[in-house]
Amino acid sequence: KAVSEVQALHRFFKTMSQDEERACYGMPFVSFAAEQGAVQELLVVDTLYRTPNLSQRKAMVELEQSVKNIGGKVWVLSSNHVSGQQLSGMTGIAATLRFGIPSLDEQVDRSQMFDADADTSDDEEKDSPYP
Repeated sequence: KAVSEVQALHRFFKTMSQDEERACYGMPFVSFAAEQGAVQELLVVDTLYRTPNLSQRKAMVELEQSVKNIGGKVWVLSSNHVSGQQLSGMTGIAATLRFGIPSLDEQVDRSQMFDADADTSDDEEKDSPYP
C-alpha cells in the first residue's frame, strides 16, 4: 500500500512539473477542481481527517466522496511516512487532474481560503491544516 501511495505522490509531482494546469494543491484549489469533475487522483494526509474542527472533517469526507463518485482514486497518506510528510509540507492535500484548468488560481475565489477557519477559535486556527 505504501508503495502505491508513494507512486501516486510521484505522479503528482511529475504532473506538476510537466503540466502545472493538471495538478493542484491546497483545499480551495482541490475543492474547485473537484467541483469541475477534474480530479483523477486525490492525495490527502491522514491528519486532515483527525482535525478537531468538525466542519473541516466533514468537508474532507464530502470531498473524498465527490472524487470517488466521478471515478477518481483517493489516496490517504500516513503522516508517519515520508510521503505523508512531504504532502503535509504542501498543505496536506493535492490532486492530479483529468484535464487542465487554466489559471486555476485566478478562478478560485480567494475568500474561500479563509472561510474554512471563520468559525473556529484562535487555537484551532493555529492548528488548521488549511492555508
